[in-house]
Amino acid sequence: MPSLAIILGAAAALVCGGAVVFVAARGSDEGPSHRYAPAAQETPVERSHPDERAHQDPSPIISSSLERLGLQKKLQWHMLQAGLLLRPSELASFMLGAGAAAFVAGIFLRGLPLAIAMGAGAAYLPLAYVAVRKSARRKALVNQLPEALSMMASSLRSGYSFLRAMQAVGDEMDPPIAEEFGRVLDELNVGVSHEFALKHLHERCPTGDIELVVTACQIQANVGGNLAEILDTTSDMIRERVRLQGEISALTAEGRLSAGILAALPVFLAVIVNHLSPGYLDPLFKTKLGLLMFGGASVAMTMGLLLIKKMLNIQI
Repeated sequence: MPSLAIILGAAAALVCGGAVVFVAARGSDEGPSHRYAPAAQETPVERSHPDERAHQDPSPIISSSLERLGLQKKLQWHMLQAGLLLRPSELASFMLGAGAAAFVAGIFLRGLPLAIAMGAGAAYLPLAYVAVRKSARRKALVNQLPEALSMMASSLRSGYSFLRAMQAVGDEMDPPIAEEFGRVLDELNVGVSHEFALKHLHERCPTGDIELVVTACQIQANVGGNLAEILDTTSDMIRERVRLQGEISALTAEGRLSAGILAALPVFLAVIVNHLSPGYLDPLFKTKLGLLMFGGASVAMTMGLLLIKKMLNIQI
């Protein structure tokens, strides 16, 4: 049974984590519409109240800590690339709250070692969610890019300007490319130069395809040429690259499935054996030789999975 001090510490961590999550949730419940645009039909007093709340940081202590550690801007860029309208302090609050709750659950389940592992894993989950959202958003943007470039080329041939062509993409297409082109237009409207606006686009979407488009537009702006033809050529090249990448992904699906089975099979067999014969695997985890064997097997499996991943990672 856990000691009284551990129980009290776990309870305090749970209360602090719940309070942090509650405060962060109150700050994020307003949503993008309230945070960036005031209501249309309100009195001046009512209209200023949401604006004041929108600019208030719900977790100033966490924000100052992240600023001192140099993580504020990095987390902000990660969430911007993932399409999440959250403050870095809110993400850190969710991480602390999830870690504290999982730590308390682990304390009451099996003890301190399991609580530490569960707390660390739960604290990492919000960051993993941001990474998954960022990867999915980047893939969706690359898939939309050929159609967007073709639309821009058609608009340019119709006599529209470059800004009007980008606005057509922002109005006609779906996120995430509509959001990114809309941000470029917003920067251009407030006086940012074309070069820096396109550079910021590449920073928000660091992919080879976006870099190719940005480079082509910058060269055309400096040297001249038929921008519509350049965009059409770039669109065809990106569309062909996406098609080849899909074929490669289909051909390497068997290898990825094999890697997944090899990674899950030992864990699955260990659970089955422990369920059928309780205590059979105790020498593996409670003796020095067993721990050495377990560590060596884990390192060998990790190296094998990394090698398979490297072999299947074919870039075009």
